[in-house]
Amino acid sequence: MKAKSTHADPQPAIVTPDSQEILTVDQITEQYPGEWILLQITESVSGWPEAGIIVVRGPTRDSIQEPALAVLRAAVGSSRRHHLFNAVPLYRSWDEWRATLDADWRPRRSGGRRKR
Repeated sequence: MKAKSTHADPQPAIVTPDSQEILTVDQITEQYPGEWILLQITESVSGWPEAGIIVVRGPTRDSIQEPALAVLRAAVGSSRRHHLFNAVPLYRSWDEWRATLDADWRPRRSGGRRKR
């Protein structure tokens, strides 16, 4: 007898190989927070992707693994470049990072050592 799985089935990846919509990395992180993205790069700055076309996206890295590999295999020998990343906000300066820390920081509740 098989034990029931406590994990929900992962949501499938969304594959959009024919999309022509170009988005910046900042737009992608706003529209798809926390999702894994395979981006076909259309613009880069200092070697880092700045904008591109979303080819595959999904809620987990595992969910996009197979479709992303298929896209990358098909791109071998072409001039297309891709970037795989998790859509989380990027900090481009110390001030941006510090502002987030200041907004999210909370003091410890205990205020002291743990009792054993």
